[in-house]
Amino acid sequence: MANIFINNNLRLSRLGLQVKDSDNHWTKLHCQQGRLDGACVVYSVVMALLSIGYISNNDIDVSEDPNPDKRTGKGKLLSRLLDERGLVRDGYYLRSMSMLLRELCSDLNIRYHKKGEYFLPIIKESTKNNIPVIIRVDNNEMGHGIFVVGIECDNNDNISKLFCLDPGFGISDTAYWNCVIDVSRKNSGTFPYWYITSDIKSKVEISSIISISYKTGEEM
Repeated sequence: MANIFINNNLRLSRLGLQVKDSDNHWTKLHCQQGRLDGACVVYSVVMALLSIGYISNNDIDVSEDPNPDKRTGKGKLLSRLLDERGLVRDGYYLRSMSMLLRELCSDLNIRYHKKGEYFLPIIKESTKNNIPVIIRVDNNEMGHGIFVVGIECDNNDNISKLFCLDPGFGISDTAYWNCVIDVSRKNSGTFPYWYITSDIKSKVEISSIISISYKTGEEM
């Protein structure tokens, strides 16, 4: 029997998928293209920061013309993401994003893992500890950043699926995720996993990941 683990910071209510933001308000988590300016990695990072209560809905509500306090690391980050980096045609690479987060958010623990490392145990441990993970999936047609909110493990506790929020698609008010990465059967070749949404079923590889959490006292 499969076991499913969902980030405990999330809740599904009559208003859809929500998290508590930095103002201690329950707010919608999923950010879709059009709500924010920028690229898929930007959306995924914003969702991750919402999920740990680092930013608030007011910080990213472009309809209210947010004015981040650039004297703070968080304000500088929001300014870079929402203002200076508005239309990113080719998107961020996760390595560039991890460097930006480390530069501006000294109170966050940013871990970047590149291609060649074995990602699944890292994703599994992070998700079970409610640490948001952003992954980049690639094939010959795309490079795309998505936010992992849950995992499925088989009877042997091996990770078989990643449940993700994909900023490229909408989400139902009755769902925790709108995208699945099937890692249960590693296919031969360059693209071993299946990327599955309501519109796309495509073989991909996971090329890099970053995890985002608050630093503990020992890490400060």
